[in-house]
Amino acid sequence: MIRFFLSMFFMTLLQIPASGAQSARPAESQYLTRLQPRVASVWDESVILHASLLLKPADAFNATSLKVGVELMLDTQGKVSNASVVASSGNESFDQTALEAVLSITGLPSPPEELVSDDGLVHVFWTLQRAEPFSPLKNASVRYVRFTPENAIARYLQSGLVAPAWKRLLETEQGGSVSRASLEAFILNLMLRFLPPLTLPADAHGPVTSLLQWEPLPTSILVAYSRALGDDAAFSRLLTAAAARPDALCRLFEDALAYSERRAVLVLSALLERPELPCAATIVDKGGASNWASVKLMSAAATLRQSASLSDADRQTLTSRATGADLILAIRAMGHSRRAEFYDFLTGLQAKETDLEVQVELMRAIGSLPHGPAMLKMITGLKHKQARVRRAAIAGLAAYQGPDREKHAKTGIWDLHKLVKSDPEPEVRRLAAAAIITLAARDLKNENNKHYFALVLRETDPGMVEAMVDALPPEVDQAKKKLVGFLGHASPEVKLAAARRLRALRNDPEVEAALKPWVNASDERLRYFALGYAGVPELTLGFDKLTLLSRAESAFHIARRDGTWLIKAADPLVNSGKAADLLSALPLLLGLTANAR
Repeated sequence: MIRFFLSMFFMTLLQIPASGAQSARPAESQYLTRLQPRVASVWDESVILHASLLLKPADAFNATSLKVGVELMLDTQGKVSNASVVASSGNESFDQTALEAVLSITGLPSPPEELVSDDGLVHVFWTLQRAEPFSPLKNASVRYVRFTPENAIARYLQSGLVAPAWKRLLETEQGGSVSRASLEAFILNLMLRFLPPLTLPADAHGPVTSLLQWEPLPTSILVAYSRALGDDAAFSRLLTAAAARPDALCRLFEDALAYSERRAVLVLSALLERPELPCAATIVDKGGASNWASVKLMSAAATLRQSASLSDADRQTLTSRATGADLILAIRAMGHSRRAEFYDFLTGLQAKETDLEVQVELMRAIGSLPHGPAMLKMITGLKHKQARVRRAAIAGLAAYQGPDREKHAKTGIWDLHKLVKSDPEPEVRRLAAAAIITLAARDLKNENNKHYFALVLRETDPGMVEAMVDALPPEVDQAKKKLVGFLGHASPEVKLAAARRLRALRNDPEVEAALKPWVNASDERLRYFALGYAGVPELTLGFDKLTLLSRAESAFHIARRDGTWLIKAADPLVNSGKAADLLSALPLLLGLTANAR
């Protein structure tokens, strides 16, 4: 009853403005002095005053020995976010009334940054008394709550406090190297707090999302920031960039399972398209237990791929779903299962289904099966009247891993070359030329393969050449020699394609000798591939004029030598707190991942 009666008065608290006067006292004393009038207004002038007027002197609430210690947790705007009793008075009603009083405080000034703890809050401890003085300033203090650096950095940045977060990161620095966990926490929370895709200006959106395609980008940042991509098209581009990183795909799949059916299916498809199946147990266990029917259906493909044999029940699981809305997904799952036992069923569907989308999906699925006749079916598909089906057949031939692959390779290359010479669709011609390179490069001791390998590479159309260069396997010596030669091609796009393929041979002296001169190329895209062979002076020269992606690559190679320059360059940008400066600092921070501990 007492608590209810007193609580009614909290609704009419006096709004006493905080004093603007500042003295030369420490920040803690100054801030507590500014808080005191607000604390007094809810305690001295409300609780104590009304208790004296409304309660009998002998009431337990009026015992002069009562005092309670409370903790107020204030956010960076001065709002009371929480409060608790830390030293009880022994009188529950007195304690609860004190707690309700401090929770009702409004209009507090924003605290200085130096008082903010690692959790992004200011922790004020105040002892409130029944005897006068009721809320003495001498009984107040600010205490610092300390977290691990990465947790502190996350909380600071979530509260919008960049400078304290940066300070905590620099506390981990040793000889130009910082803690990896702390650095990744800083980068991720900086991006999520200040650079979310939906609030970036139009001219900054592209550069930031391009950084998600950067090869050394830490997986933890890639996965967590992918959620902030509201656009599924941007997510698909990220997925394409991550296709060569099975660890990233596995983490993306687990993450997408928690919030998006469509994205979970997209990532699962990318995983299942790989010849080897990474994180199979995760797909089977977590994907198979999903409440989303499409994810569950696709995950069945992983289960079947791991099985020693295909039971009738397993076969029925997919074939019974190959109708209506589930048709495409069921066909895709059968292909991803890599079970030759589905060949007859799929070719039966191919004979009766007329829908173009279904025909394309069937061609892809049949090409995925390790079954001798499947390659012949792909070769037959090269003659299909629909260009999309022909493209699917070409992709199936290039990726085919089943038996009789070499037996039918000669026929496949012949028919692919016919498409290169005469197909009306430019994209079909490009894909066919690239497929010939893929098939022929598997065995260049074979005279037929060697002939067509050299023949198609004599094409002069830059688009055709670029497609073929993208298919050259750098680990094959003859292909590597061709790639090095294409670094001197007249077309910049062909040069770039060759450089992309050669990145896999980072420590090859011949590749280094060919790429190193590009450090001074006028085309920034070409310089990007030579950065790993440049010295620090070359890497820092004109650094600010590079795109964000090239800056990140340059910074990465600088950090491999010494990260001190990066830390000094990032310091004024981070401490300014301006969005444009934080965006400019991001590549420097990403570069520091090269030598983080």
